[in-house]
Amino acid sequence: MGRKIILGLYLLFVFSGLLETVFGNSLWRTINVGSYQNGIAVDSSNDMLYVAESGYSIVSVVDLKTYQIIKKINTGIFPYQIAINDKTDMVYVTNKGSNSIS
Repeated sequence: MGRKIILGLYLLFVFSGLLETVFGNSLWRTINVGSYQNGIAVDSSNDMLYVAESGYSIVSVVDLKTYQIIKKINTGIFPYQIAINDKTDMVYVTNKGSNSIS
């Protein structure tokens, strides 16, 4: 089965806590994902979006079908960037404040 491609642009507004999705010239959805976000990663095989929230040392998991936060995962201090391994479906988070990977 091939991978799905999500055609959209995800914009983080760091100090307001908003995540916006833009398709073409139109704003499609806005969701409040918390404070001081840094990295985001899209898992298109599971329709999930991961947002590193450095202000709370968590990663928010957004279901892209419902556009709701379905989980908040504790990380190390100041999560910064996120990467997804497509082969293992593992999500990796670099924690700038604790010099670690979650």
